[in-house]
This record gives sequence, C-alpha cells and structure tokens, in this order.
Amino acid sequence: MPNFPRLAIVGTHSGCGKTTVALALIGAYVKRGEAVTAFKCGPDYIDSTFHRKSQHISCYNLDSIFLSDAALVQHFTQHASPDLSLIEGVMGMFDGVGPEGKGSSFQIAQTLQAPLVLVINGRGMSTSVRALIRGFLSYAENTIDGIIFTNISPMYYPMMKSYCEEEKIKCFGFIPKDDTIQFQSRHLGLIGITEVEEISQKLAKLTCLCEKYVDLDGLLTLAQNAEPLLPSVKKQEKAKHSVTLALASDDAFCFTYQENLELLEEKGVHLIPFSPLKDSSLPSHIDGLYLPGGYPELHKDALSNNTSLLKEIKERIEQGLPTLAECGGFLYLHSFVDHTQMVGLFPGCCTKSDHLQHFGYGTLTSLTDNVLFEKGERTTVHEFHYYQSTQEGESCIERKLRNGKENQCVIATDTLFAGFPHLYFPSQPSMVYLFIDHMKNYKEHSHT
Repeated sequence: MPNFPRLAIVGTHSGCGKTTVALALIGAYVKRGEAVTAFKCGPDYIDSTFHRKSQHISCYNLDSIFLSDAALVQHFTQHASPDLSLIEGVMGMFDGVGPEGKGSSFQIAQTLQAPLVLVINGRGMSTSVRALIRGFLSYAENTIDGIIFTNISPMYYPMMKSYCEEEKIKCFGFIPKDDTIQFQSRHLGLIGITEVEEISQKLAKLTCLCEKYVDLDGLLTLAQNAEPLLPSVKKQEKAKHSVTLALASDDAFCFTYQENLELLEEKGVHLIPFSPLKDSSLPSHIDGLYLPGGYPELHKDALSNNTSLLKEIKERIEQGLPTLAECGGFLYLHSFVDHTQMVGLFPGCCTKSDHLQHFGYGTLTSLTDNVLFEKGERTTVHEFHYYQSTQEGESCIERKLRNGKENQCVIATDTLFAGFPHLYFPSQPSMVYLFIDHMKNYKEHSHT
C-alpha cells in the first residue's frame, strides 16, 4: 500500500510564515529533483495560485467543509505525488469554523494522517517560546512532529533549538529574517505573482536559505514515514470534448480552483482561456462563458476601455450563452464598479466597503430551476469580498455556517448564474453536469 509521502506545514497564527516556509521547501525539493505536489488547506485561491505559477507545480485545495473525510482522502490520493506532497495550512493550526475548529489545518492533517510541522515566528521571543510549544503540544495531544522557526537570526537559532529539545520536540531548522524575500499582501491576501518584482530571484534566494538552514533530509524522512493511505479509485479518463467553454483568465480574473477546471475537462469541456484585459472579443465557437473571481477592481480602467468585449459579452449572454460569474466575475457584469462602467448586463453598482461582506462558508439553497441547480438543491459555498452590490439577486438563500444568518443572493436563470458566492465543483459535481447539459443545448440550437 503506498504511503504518499506528505507533510502538513501549519502555523501558530496567520502571518507566522507558513507560505514562506512552504515556498522555501517546495523550491528546495524541486531543485533536488523531487516531484512535489502542493496542497492548500481551506478555500484560499491566492496561495495555491502562487504555488502553481511560481514553482510550476500542481497545487490543489483541501477543504473539509466542502468535502467529507472520505472524499477528502480520495481527493488527496488522486492528486498526491509519489515523491512528496506539501500541505500548507490555513490561519492558526486549530482555527476553523466554530469552537470545534471544523475545517482547520489540524483536522485536515489528522484526516490525512499527515505529519505536522509547526511554523513559529520567533521574533521578539526567547523563553516564551517554550510556553508556546508546550501549549500547542498539550492541545494537540503531542501529535506535532516538528518545528520550523521564521524571522530569527542564525545567532539566536541554537537557543530556540534548545527550547525545542527541552520540550522533546524535533526542530528542523529556520528561515532567517530577510526583508528581500518578503511577499506583500493586499485586502484579500498575497499580491498576484505577476506583480511581484524579481520573483525568480526572490524564490532562488529563499531556496538557498532553506538549503542552508533547514534539515531537508530529516523532513523528507518524516514525510516518507507517514502512515499508509488507501488509494482512491483510479481517476477516470477525460471524456471527448463535447462543448467549449471560454474561461476568463488574467490578472483581473485569477481566482480559480484547479480541481474545478480539471473536473470540467474530465467531463468533456474544452476550456479556452481569454483575457478581458487584452482580448477585444470572445473566443470563437464557444458554448459557454466562465467569469471567475479575481481583482477586476484593480483593473477597472483597462476593463472599461475594452468596449468591444464589454458589448459582445452583454449581447451574447442576453442571447442565451450559458454563463457562470463568481464574485469578481459578478462585479464585471454590473453597470458600474466604483462608478467605472462595466458590462452592464443588469443595472446596479458595486462599491467597496471597509469590511468583509457575507464572509465565510454558507449553505446555498436555490429558489429556482437554473443553469446550475434545480429548485431546492443545496450546496456549500464560500465568500471573501469587500464589495457590495445594489443588485445582489434573489434567486438563492445563503445561510452562514458560523452564525446562521441568512441573506438572498445570486441572479440565476436557465442560462445565467451570477453572484458573490464561490463554488467548489467537487463538492457537488451535479452542478457541472447540469451546466454542461445547458451548454450542449445551446450548442445544438445556436448552430441550427
């Protein structure tokens, strides 16, 4: 039985350096010739995209809110590397939904029986590190397998390592403080990879620091000694292409789950990427349109000035082109975003607020038959946006998992599904099947 070598890189809190450590380890192991697959806990798009594009490896999400434990294991084993899979945690190690921490990095690692390596930002601490380590070990019932420090100097590392030894926990090294390898953030997370200056140089330096100061051999041995996991049923071969879907993909529309796209392709959808920022028209001979989330608000002028594309998108959707628009894609279809003209498919204006809107996981119930759902169907969704709309829709009810609060949302018809909630297709593949059926119907009737 394969053991799927794996490590979960978890943290004490957001901002402790999990992503930095994950990027460093990926770079070091790829440089060694290991085939690495990355995973990101939770619904985050940005870190997973960063891993994929910066290191040129596959990266998938692991989310136990979207998936059952059995489905989570299946999803992992289908995509895990035979050499090494690195799982980056989310927030603090135990942080999830509710006091029980559902969906936390710890819960996901336990489900996958992945060795846990705790990242600690050692800045401004000395002996207090012992109390921190002792608390995490106690709360996790001694299931933490090692520690990596960030933001400390080589001079202080021996002291930090000694604290680990005194608490009988393995220390695998540290990533020293270095302002030249920092990655900036914005209101939804890390800035996009295309915006990072000298990305290759930064990653190369980070890799060198990791090779110098981290016990890579020890971590690989830990990963290889993980408990065996029963592999899932072999993934089905992709179906022959039956429909073609235009996928908005550029710096303005970059929030896509890799597994969403793979599921579409597996079921026979031919994806054609295009750029609403640069392309003056939609790809030819398409049967559907997918406008994912992203940062259209950062590119308002460029999107607005592409008037030929705005006009075509509006006309094609009005003519019945099956369309899915999530969050940023939903903003794009409005008449205005921050008073800048957009597609104008429906009246309404989107403006940025000073706090997150409808944040978190929710259960979405469809009030109508539409392009993705039959009336009464439910699915789990996630929202993470600061923008609010004067036209959020009334086709669905979303009930938040954290507080039970309900709100109406989504504009849905038999050819359109547009709203702020993000969808994770593997959690309910039936939405993909129905979307494909509508695209097939459009293809048949548009060519007659």
